[in-house]
Amino acid sequence: MVALDTPEQISYQHSVLCQTSLPHRNPGSDVRVWDRDQGAISLRINADEAKNPKTGKWVQLDLPFGPKPRLILVHLSAEALKTNSPKVNVEDSFKAFVRRI
Repeated sequence: MVALDTPEQISYQHSVLCQTSLPHRNPGSDVRVWDRDQGAISLRINADEAKNPKTGKWVQLDLPFGPKPRLILVHLSAEALKTNSPKVNVEDSFKAFVRRI
């Protein structure tokens, strides 16, 4: 017998991410923009900068790639649908966020 998933166990993926995707492998630090088109759907991701909390200096971030960023996007999409809100609580630290998901 197979148990059906409850709404809390179901994951959701936005239709744009079903038709396009993040990079599978690291495209390299020199690639700052990732464009994907599929029919009328387009996705553009820009690598940006963030302030290092330890040094206080701005550092360039690479593009997200691989399975972990995809899983985070699936989680964020599911949470937004479950709460019917575009705002998703991501906790106060990355460690707490990862524990939650």
